[in-house]
Amino acid sequence: MIFNVHVLIYGIRDIFVNLIHSLVKITEQDPIFLSFLLTILLFSQGLSMNENEPSLKDSLIVNQFQSYYIELL
Repeated sequence: MIFNVHVLIYGIRDIFVNLIHSLVKITEQDPIFLSFLLTILLFSQGLSMNENEPSLKDSLIVNQFQSYYIELL
């Protein structure tokens, strides 16, 4: 069982690292665009590893937070 957990954790880590490398290549390392994209992802539903992630109670507030942080960029 422990082996499977380690394989799962390192597999998820590798997928995440590959995703980040792909984003850096696609955006040509543009820090503004990367910040913009990560800000949207940060407040997006569905990124949690928890299967029991609660649904958004107020998606308007999430949109307002995304807009606020994007304006700061």
